[in-house]
Amino acid sequence: MTEQNINPFDPANDFFSELKDYTPEEIKDEGDFKPLKGSYLTRVTKLSHNIGVSTKDNTPYDFYALNLQITETIDGDKGNNRYLNKRYQNTNEGIKKLMNDLFTAGIDFDKGSREAFDLSLTNAIDKQMRLRAWAWSPDKTRTGELIAEEDRVAMQQMKIVKEFKGKGKKSTGDVPF
Repeated sequence: MTEQNINPFDPANDFFSELKDYTPEEIKDEGDFKPLKGSYLTRVTKLSHNIGVSTKDNTPYDFYALNLQITETIDGDKGNNRYLNKRYQNTNEGIKKLMNDLFTAGIDFDKGSREAFDLSLTNAIDKQMRLRAWAWSPDKTRTGELIAEEDRVAMQQMKIVKEFKGKGKKSTGDVPF
């Protein structure tokens, strides 16, 4: 076996001897994932009801999370294979927003009870959603304090839509895979 073909999982080969002098390098966040602006076809990769207690500050959390993968860029910034996440608070208003998004995308759900609704969330997996995305930079904190212009950070915003209007091509509705 040549050195290039050594199986690292074979206990007879001590491939770690080559790594003994290796010094790991810190990976820096380059900020490559800037907020997207445009129209996109997406695939639902996950839709879940998350309940628990934060390990960071021991506060409880309870929200719904929609995870989407962009499958096609209709117009705007190239976003194919990027992932976008949307959260919905577990309140009547938050669940109404989630139901509206599911209905707009043509995804069936059961609103007979909380348990039935949560169980029906799996209906969304691998379904297509169309969305418009843009960046928004808040100028005030949640408590109303002004944020200095140099400290403002753009945040990803998105809206689920039934069809694309205006510029860009219209979708056929078929998932491209």
